[in-house]
Amino acid sequence: MLTFLKHAKRLEHHYLIKGPPNSRTRKSFVHDDTSKGVNDEIKSVQEILRKVKLKTESKMHHVNKMFSKATENVNDAIKKSNKILSEKLDRNEKVVSDIMKKVTSQSTQLKDCIDKYKGDVYNARNDFSHEIKDCNKNAIIALEGIKSNCEVPIKEAQEFKANVKHLLKQCLQTKGATTKCLTDKMNEMVTRYNEIFEKLNEIPKNTDSLVLKNIKDMTDCHQEAHRKLQKNLQEIVEKTEKCVSTIKARFST
Repeated sequence: MLTFLKHAKRLEHHYLIKGPPNSRTRKSFVHDDTSKGVNDEIKSVQEILRKVKLKTESKMHHVNKMFSKATENVNDAIKKSNKILSEKLDRNEKVVSDIMKKVTSQSTQLKDCIDKYKGDVYNARNDFSHEIKDCNKNAIIALEGIKSNCEVPIKEAQEFKANVKHLLKQCLQTKGATTKCLTDKMNEMVTRYNEIFEKLNEIPKNTDSLVLKNIKDMTDCHQEAHRKLQKNLQEIVEKTEKCVSTIKARFST
């Protein structure tokens, strides 16, 4: 990998200037030796900046795609849970309706059973909705935290690129002191460059596993809510059947 300091000594006495606005003069490198040397060094630095740009864009695309998929998974889980809730409530309603049809002669006395059933179902639905909401909230908070951590090295890389451009321009415009300028200002930036690339390379490894674990935790949370809902609805049906049986027994004596 090219580094800024690799060519520092050859940059001594060279600096970059631009032609006046709207002139026919082509932009050129003014120097004490040859323009080719300066041009080569600028190309080397530009290659580093190009690599930073490509790496950053690649990671941004990866992160955005990954979290877009995670968001889809959350939305799909919500739709699935809503569908399950609706289906289970419909089945319960049918079971209880069939129970009530068998004892129409005691319809007035069964009002207490029906009211109790409706109240229990309302509570079960609310409990389920709150649990699903908590599952989703925890998943979203965790995903946002993971994404925020991913964006830190990406933002650092973007800032690094801007700083290097600025410092490079300053150094190339420092007449007769380019080497010293690069040594003083760029040495730390080269170290930072390697650190940022290392962090960027770690994003897929760490983030993929964290996102997958988060989605699994959310799915497990939903499944537990489904299990509790099923248990509650089954108990409600049993209580309703018992209520109806008690009334039937009362009228049969």
